Amino acid sequence: MNTRVTGADIAQPPAPGRLRSVAGARAGRLGLVALIGGSGLLASACGGPGTPSASSLLSTAVSEINAHQYSAAKTELDDLLKQRPSSYIAYYDLGVIDLQLGDTAGAMKEFAQSLSIDGNYVPSLYNEAVVDGATDPTLAMSLYRQVVRIQPHSPTAYLNLGMLEVRSGMKTQGEHDLNTAIRQDPALVPVVRARLNALSGKKSSKKSSSSGSSSTTTSTTAAAG
Repeated sequence: MNTRVTGADIAQPPAPGRLRSVAGARAGRLGLVALIGGSGLLASACGGPGTPSASSLLSTAVSEINAHQYSAAKTELDDLLKQRPSSYIAYYDLGVIDLQLGDTAGAMKEFAQSLSIDGNYVPSLYNEAVVDGATDPTLAMSLYRQVVRIQPHSPTAYLNLGMLEVRSGMKTQGEHDLNTAIRQDPALVPVVRARLNALSGKKSSKKSSSSGSSSTTTSTTAAAG
């Protein structure tokens, strides 16, 4: 069964400096799914006379994704891959489309294909980590750590990593990474506070529920005795 991942679930860090453009966004400051144009990487790839260049196809696809015209965007990206089979950016954008359509498994396959071409492509690593965070926190933390090694200034990666570490019992390391996120982007202060408060509330609720269950069991046992 696919896990629904919406734009609000995915916080996209800035693309690496070697990419020339980052276009597109879904609503929400931390709910961005960046669409990587990277026209500089594709300008030399073009087809025969009358065939749109790879950079033109990618630019058109990005515009169509922004307009939620996913079928048309997929066609552009498929045509791009016929010209440039090694375009990890195209595979990444196909993964973004799959996420928007609720096909998490399909998105992960596209991100994996992107990473098979460029294993250090931060957007694909990052979005894989976001998806894995719900089902495999250990793998997600490993991916986030890879992201921040490649791209040290990644506040939302540090934010997500820190929260996973705190949830996993690595409080000291988690607090360190959350502080790094805040240093890199002070606007994240209320976000960090809200997420920690929410986590604290869940733990308190579990403790209360556990105490209630224990009390009920004791009472029942006493009555039976």
